[in-house]
Amino acid sequence: EENKSKKLFKLLDKSEEAEALGNYKNAVLYLNRVITIAKDIFGLNDIRTAAFISKLGFLFLDQDLPEKALEYFEETLKIKETISGVNHIDIVSNIQALAELNFRIGNYNLSRDYFYRALRINKKVLGKNHTEVAYSLKGLGSAYEGLGDLNMAGIYYKKSLKIYQKIYGDDHLKTAKLYQLLGGISLDLNMIDDATLYIDKSYRIVGGNKGYESL
Repeated sequence: EENKSKKLFKLLDKSEEAEALGNYKNAVLYLNRVITIAKDIFGLNDIRTAAFISKLGFLFLDQDLPEKALEYFEETLKIKETISGVNHIDIVSNIQALAELNFRIGNYNLSRDYFYRALRINKKVLGKNHTEVAYSLKGLGSAYEGLGDLNMAGIYYKKSLKIYQKIYGDDHLKTAKLYQLLGGISLDLNMIDDATLYIDKSYRIVGGNKGYESL
């Protein structure tokens, strides 16, 4: 077992060195060997094995291969569900990562379903006025917007906005982002007065802050 562990970390170092050099082919090759050894030493349903599988997913994301990354993030979630249970707060970050990734590749129905699941767990564990709940609600709004259901998108954006206002106040960048999103869908719905109100509020908060677009 000691020799296997040494080999695992040696291969992990090689994978990270290859990744740093932009040699993703070798980085993936070495990391796959790491995962094989990890499964042998720790078993499949172990948090360390899950971490290596997740790392492989991120390697594919770095290569702009989200569909390939998806299968490894799904596998990571299954392992963590086995370890922690399907409704544990520890798996929410994995659920939301899958929601975001499915949104990115246009799987809006799946994105919506994952955001719903994250929302249920977050509300139960963290309470209804938590930032993570607001984030899940915002994600649901985005998924519905992707599906073309702008009215439902607006409902969830407004719910998210209400929580951010309660936590941060009405002059925070996170609040501004929700105003921007609401302004966009109001324009698409030809609700010009509402759109003008939301967009004006967004611009008033943002000013020259360049961190806004990344929220």
